[in-house]
Amino acid sequence: MISVAHASEGAHAASGGGGLPQFDASTFSSQFFWTLVSFLALLFLLNKYVIPAINRVLDAREKTISGDLSNAENMKKEAQQVLADYQAKLRDSAKKAEQTLADAQKEAAQNREQALKELNAELQKKQDSATEAIEQAKRKAIEEVKVVAADLAIITTQKLISKSVTKTEANKMVTEAISEMESAGSKALN
Repeated sequence: MISVAHASEGAHAASGGGGLPQFDASTFSSQFFWTLVSFLALLFLLNKYVIPAINRVLDAREKTISGDLSNAENMKKEAQQVLADYQAKLRDSAKKAEQTLADAQKEAAQNREQALKELNAELQKKQDSATEAIEQAKRKAIEEVKVVAADLAIITTQKLISKSVTKTEANKMVTEAISEMESAGSKALN
């Protein structure tokens, strides 16, 4: 191919034309015409096939990018909503925990107060019962002392009436009466 071009160049040079063929004025209009036709055909082919394909690719890419951006925006909004919900639930949980703690403390205080009241009532009952038992024992002891004193008085009086006594004999009789009373009192207690 190169040899053909050189051969035609050699023939053209031999015919008297010198220089480059594209600057030859006799072929200029024909070169211009074919260059223009080639350019317009190229533009037609580009507009018909290449540019629409490029536009489709760009449109698809734009749709993909805008879809990804809108998905990212939606995901960001959802994440912010989830975070806000989580923080709200966390605050609610903290408030509930504080309220539960306060309720538990209040209930514990009420239970403590109730237990103290019940304990005081039980202690009061036991104290009243013990006081009553002491009072009964005291009354019983007083009754026994009265009985013993009456018996002692009766025995002493009987012995004093039955004879005239000296001081020594009186002391002896009181001692005997007390011994009799003690033996009678121990029999009564058993």
